[in-house]
Amino acid sequence: MSMSLMGDVVRPAASQDPSSAHFQIRCPLICLRMDPRDPPVLCRGEADTGLGPPTTLTVTLSPTAVTVGVGESLSIAATVRDETGRVVSGHAVAWTSSDEAVATVGSGGTVQGLAPGQVTITATVSLNGTTDSATASVTVVQEATTVSVTPSTTSVPAGETVQFTAEVLDGLGGVIDGAAATWTSSD
Repeated sequence: MSMSLMGDVVRPAASQDPSSAHFQIRCPLICLRMDPRDPPVLCRGEADTGLGPPTTLTVTLSPTAVTVGVGESLSIAATVRDETGRVVSGHAVAWTSSDEAVATVGSGGTVQGLAPGQVTITATVSLNGTTDSATASVTVVQEATTVSVTPSTTSVPAGETVQFTAEVLDGLGGVIDGAAATWTSSD
């Protein structure tokens, strides 16, 4: 690994003990310390690690198993790493759904539930002719979000009856077959 430094070189104050002098680069990847026998020099600046651009990429997803309701959405996060394990940005992630009638996925990993079922969401990254993929399992369930009552308002003369009907609906307004309604009156 090569190392080049950019910044100002500062000598410690004369009152500092030369044996405690150290050389430090403030960078999330590197922190070096010179031998205390070397001249007391302290450098503040940036470091060039010499690692260069990545040659291969891997991708992981979070979460890898999730449930979403019909008409609801959630996000799956993709983390892209280079061959050294460093998280890297700026590389396109291609997203696909194994069944777009059940759930779709957008370019940012947002999954939209469309119909009850199970799908596999796949994220793929490519670089230099190599690809890596990761998957997440998504279960789409039909959950009740609203109840539609017909008629919505009415007047009932004393001694007469009115028939009401109820439909239980999912997040996209689809009727949930077989869902039972429990009736009550406020008076």
